[in-house]
Amino acid sequence: MKFIVYILGIDTSSRVGGVALLEDGRLQGSVQLNSAGTHSERLLPSIDFLLAEARVKLEQIEAFAVIAGPGSFTGLRIGLSTVKGLSFALGASVIALSSLETLAFAIRGRADKLWPVLDAQRGEVFTAVYASPGPDEIPRRLTEEILAAPQQAFLLFDEPNVAVAGSGVERYLSVFRAVYPHPFHFVETEGFLAADAAKLGHIYFMHGTSSSPEAFDANYIRPSGAERKRKDHT
Repeated sequence: MKFIVYILGIDTSSRVGGVALLEDGRLQGSVQLNSAGTHSERLLPSIDFLLAEARVKLEQIEAFAVIAGPGSFTGLRIGLSTVKGLSFALGASVIALSSLETLAFAIRGRADKLWPVLDAQRGEVFTAVYASPGPDEIPRRLTEEILAAPQQAFLLFDEPNVAVAGSGVERYLSVFRAVYPHPFHFVETEGFLAADAAKLGHIYFMHGTSSSPEAFDANYIRPSGAERKRKDHT
């Protein structure tokens, strides 16, 4: 009997989130979560709907590939707490993914170097630079993940043949054009990373890489409001 691997991708890192189902590396379906509020009310019903449409039981999910940040504090907590609860109950594996790495994977092959830039609000962006991987490979990060003002972030790299994408460069594209000294490829995206998270998670899973639910947490990069207050009083 053939063993089928089902991976469920979950992205709640931004306003445009979603869930996606992969069967042996093939996308079976996805549901986009586009809400002005949080994803708390729609996430579990969307998972139920997607699995019902694909005629797959929740107990058949082998691993959850979840975006762990950087991104929205509230969104990340919703996604990660949901995955932790489900994975504990099911005994499923968890692959915690960087939103920047997943976006780089989504635009792989567009250029030799991939530059995902996400809007961090407050006049800042999250970003890092990656080498473009092969079809079934993982992007290799070339720089640290940073939080910075666009004018500073866009000085992070200085090479031609780079593809840039994400909500941060879309918002600050004029700044990027003014600061970056080389021609570049601007890739428009829908900000919907759940399917790419599932595909990237499948690669990690097949390489034997996963985490127990208690072994991962959100990667906020930016300190929380409580942490900032503590620093201000020390």
